[in-house]
Amino acid sequence: YIMAGWEHKWTKKRLECNPVSFNQKKHEPGNHKVFGKSYKQRGLSPKNKLLDVLKDLAAHPETRRFIAFKLCRHFITDIPSEEMIAPIISAWEKSGGNLPTIHKALLKVVYDHADKEEKFQNPEIWMLQMVHMVGGRWPLQADEMEYNFKMKPNRHQRRPKYFMREIGYEPYRPIQPNGYSDMESDWISPELLIRRLSAPRELAKRSIDLEDFSAMIDKNFDNPEEMKILIDKVKSPSTKMQLIFPSYRMLKT
Repeated sequence: YIMAGWEHKWTKKRLECNPVSFNQKKHEPGNHKVFGKSYKQRGLSPKNKLLDVLKDLAAHPETRRFIAFKLCRHFITDIPSEEMIAPIISAWEKSGGNLPTIHKALLKVVYDHADKEEKFQNPEIWMLQMVHMVGGRWPLQADEMEYNFKMKPNRHQRRPKYFMREIGYEPYRPIQPNGYSDMESDWISPELLIRRLSAPRELAKRSIDLEDFSAMIDKNFDNPEEMKILIDKVKSPSTKMQLIFPSYRMLKT
């Protein structure tokens, strides 16, 4: 209940979100105890009490461990080991929570375990890789009505959220209270795999400018010759995309 009172204010059209603001009418008054510590109101505004709680939570050792665990789960494996988590916690403590330092430590851990672990990508990461490789734009600007994959305008174009929903992940609609699962078992099913196989073919039908597959492969793969052999005798751009994007190289990190 101590969080009560903070909210997003939406515009009438609900197109964009204003910054978080404090609504005193929705705040529960009085003292609050969190992790055995009592928090009292400071000054005239009760919102300071929440700021004190957040400051203490940010410095709590379990916060560092929890976030390090979640980072490793997302990028490496569902069940991270202490060997993976420890360097990230250490980087956090030495840098005082400096995010670039933490991210560098995470990348090193990922590379150190890349040949030992494989993580099935969730739909969002997989789709973002596709967008990046073909030179598309994500997310859309507020004034853009259609997915920009260098497509010729037509009435069948669909926004990103429809593609994401098709492969099992609808943006901005997380399952409460914990949000979307980061466990690979929740992304692996015959139906969702078939949908991933269909997505590149559908995108290719929408006039994507991908005539130079060779250049795209050279730019994005560390084994370009192997990939070129894979699509060498294939003439259809949509079939080429099906071979490239849903392969194990794209499905796993």
